[in-house]
Amino acid sequence: MKKENSSTTVLLTINIILVIIGSLFFLRGRNSNKQYNTMQMNQMGQQNYRMVQQQPVQQQNYAAVTQNQSYPQQPVVQADPAREYYQNLVNQGYPHENAVAYTQQYFPGFMG
Repeated sequence: MKKENSSTTVLLTINIILVIIGSLFFLRGRNSNKQYNTMQMNQMGQQNYRMVQQQPVQQQNYAAVTQNQSYPQQPVVQADPAREYYQNLVNQGYPHENAVAYTQQYFPGFMG
């Protein structure tokens, strides 16, 4: 009877340890995925920032139209990469304050 009791206790202890280890791996796996997504977003922000720095500034161009009328050409509105980066963070569920702080790391002039 005593042998059965001790073997049951050993098996129960092993099962509890296995459950704890399995839970830790599961939770660690979820956390590392979040870190990967954050790093991926940071890299995307850096790439967007580099692209913005490389783009030439577009000047307004006014074209003359026949019959002595001239209409100014509307300037092309370019997407704001800082705003897109911020909006992407908010869409992922980041609070406004955190999204603004992360965006300002890569776009220092960004005002949320």
